Amino acid sequence: MKTSTTKMKEGLLLTLAVFVSSLISCDKKDPVTMVSQETLLTANVSKSWRITMNTRDTIKTLNATCKTTSIQNLDNKLVFTKGGAFRYDNGTITEDVSCQVNGCCTDLANLIGNWIIRNDSLVVTVNARIDNGVTTSVREGKLFYGKITKLEEKQLVLSNKDVITLTPTP
Repeated sequence: MKTSTTKMKEGLLLTLAVFVSSLISCDKKDPVTMVSQETLLTANVSKSWRITMNTRDTIKTLNATCKTTSIQNLDNKLVFTKGGAFRYDNGTITEDVSCQVNGCCTDLANLIGNWIIRNDSLVVTVNARIDNGVTTSVREGKLFYGKITKLEEKQLVLSNKDVITLTPTP
């Protein structure tokens, strides 16, 4: 026959075991979260995004051609494909021909690479560039990295040194 002290100890151990188990399970990432982040980013196939806001744009000395709202940036697309493929499409307008001063910005070349979500951060690496339809391998490098502060069907917000907001393109 168990004494009341033994029953209390068993009850306490059971409670402690359940508590520790819940702490351990809370620490693990829910696989559904990762799937839904990928689904939101790629629409389960491929999804194009455009940078619509960058806190860097508020720098007073930044040339207007370097801002998110510049003519050559408005047609750029960041395309995320399910499974981790990435493509940067610089669009048809790659520079503001009216800019005649030092410090004018132009688009990057068209790029291809990979993306991954790790620890709630989006990491995009590039491994090739496309010039006039010719693909050239480049040394793989990080194009950008940012903590995902918001990811919804119609908005992606990344923060690192700057805060960047992206919205889907039509």
